[in-house]
Amino acid sequence: MADERERSPEAGKDQPATGAEAGSPDRAEPAGGASGTPQDTPVAAGGAPAGQGGQGGQEAAGTPARPKVDPEKLAAARAAAAKAAAAKAGAGAGKGGAAAGPGSAAGAAARPAARAGGHGAAARRDEPVTRRDFLHWALWGSALLWLGQFAGNFAYYFWPRKVGFFGQKINIGPVSNFPVGSVTKVDAGKFYLVHTEQGLIALYWRCTHLGCTVPWKPEERPDAGGCFCCPCHGSQFNKVGEKIGGPAPRPMDYFPIEIDAAGNVWVDTGRVQQRQAFDPSQLTPVS
Repeated sequence: MADERERSPEAGKDQPATGAEAGSPDRAEPAGGASGTPQDTPVAAGGAPAGQGGQGGQEAAGTPARPKVDPEKLAAARAAAAKAAAAKAGAGAGKGGAAAGPGSAAGAAARPAARAGGHGAAARRDEPVTRRDFLHWALWGSALLWLGQFAGNFAYYFWPRKVGFFGQKINIGPVSNFPVGSVTKVDAGKFYLVHTEQGLIALYWRCTHLGCTVPWKPEERPDAGGCFCCPCHGSQFNKVGEKIGGPAPRPMDYFPIEIDAAGNVWVDTGRVQQRQAFDPSQLTPVS
């Protein structure tokens, strides 16, 4: 009995498979096997054999096929979306909203786009003035203002000006305003009107040495009754312009005098009279 049990497994190996084992799915031959008959080959819904790979196999397995898209419609949809996005960005930059404000990245990107467009000037007017722009224009304005003031002062300083009526005939008033013995300074004509007992003389206040302005000093040189004393080099002239000291080469120059019928004194400052010595004929008598 023991020998029979030991031989029974070996005997089972040599036995043929039963019907149930032969019909099991694990041992079934694949479709389209050795027989190769078209009746045994399953056909998918699309008409392709189930054994082929690729899209036909996926469709047979139950995966839905993708719908076909028209390329022209897709391109038109993308263009419309891009146009709408650009219009929205431009509207946000023009209104200065929070999403595209001056300090945000969207606002910084929208400003160059607005400048590049056809309405760049209007877009710039709508933009707020930044602190950098304000400081920029304030600096340039201050520099231009300073340059303008400097140029004005420069022109005013070097522009030639005529003081009073020098170089023309001057009416200094009636002769009665100048009593005998008086020395009157006339700034408009740059001369001194001296009234002596013999007449009037208008002495040009320019020193004949180096052209310094010579003032009248009645307290100086009492022996000569005062003098025109040069403060620069010490030249001295008496009351009628004669040289009485200093390096001056000749007497003071003078201007011609006329007295009209009404008694007014006219001095011609356009005619400077030079002389080498004093002569009483240089005085204009007063009638």
